[in-house]
Amino acid sequence: MIDDDVVRIARNRARIEVRRQDQELKDAIGRVNAQAATRGLRGSSIPLLEIAGICAAAAVERGERVWLVLHRVAVTAYVTWEPGLEAELKAIADEFLSPGSQDLRYFVREAAQVANIPGIIPQLEQIVAEGQREGRERAWNEIELFAASLRSAHSAHSVMHQGPVFHVNGPVGAIQTGNHATAYVAQGFDPVLRRQLIRLLDTLEERLPLAEGLTLQDRAQAIEVVREARAEAESPAPNRARLSALLLAAATALRMITSLKPVLDALKDLVESLGLRLPW
Repeated sequence: MIDDDVVRIARNRARIEVRRQDQELKDAIGRVNAQAATRGLRGSSIPLLEIAGICAAAAVERGERVWLVLHRVAVTAYVTWEPGLEAELKAIADEFLSPGSQDLRYFVREAAQVANIPGIIPQLEQIVAEGQREGRERAWNEIELFAASLRSAHSAHSVMHQGPVFHVNGPVGAIQTGNHATAYVAQGFDPVLRRQLIRLLDTLEERLPLAEGLTLQDRAQAIEVVREARAEAESPAPNRARLSALLLAAATALRMITSLKPVLDALKDLVESLGLRLPW
């Protein structure tokens, strides 16, 4: 199970993000109402549908925000894979992303009541509900991918420790003794490949400020993840599971940015050469 303190931190951070988003929503709705008044559309369904669209988009974005909080906390706290990890993360996410959540729907209900068009409320709530379902689905997909990456790293580590293990220094021939015995050469990351990885991460960080298709917040978070991955790669004994998770997070967040595709493709090939198993 995830440590209780880690869960508490994740919940608190997610609440902060939700409160921040709620304030952003109120500001956006205020602008819609002001524009509607200027155009003589107050009391019309047009601004109400616009508000519903804003709330639906916010629901999708909330899924991304909650996932980023969970991922950052899990990576920073060195959460490792164990049976039930995926379910635990989804349970925490569901506290903020449940399709039945009423907080985002409240905004459209209130707007419809103020406009004195209560009959449109079911239609507006349906629009918001679709956004909630998409936001939850995106977050769950990311959680499943993250858990899969940790499980792969865990499985690879377990395989290396099955049966009698012989640590060999110097030239290696074929060594095997006893049933199911296996000889392994204990190795860290190849220093040449590690330097290449660090250079690629440097290149990625240099290109991020110029990459189109990222919000300021997404760009800042991506740069932070890339820097954390580089710091882990530069450490004397890199933690494979954490490095895998960080690289996966970077690739997942940036995979749709066309200008970064050459760097990400090179990063993918290099990661495989390092023996890291990532499901991208």
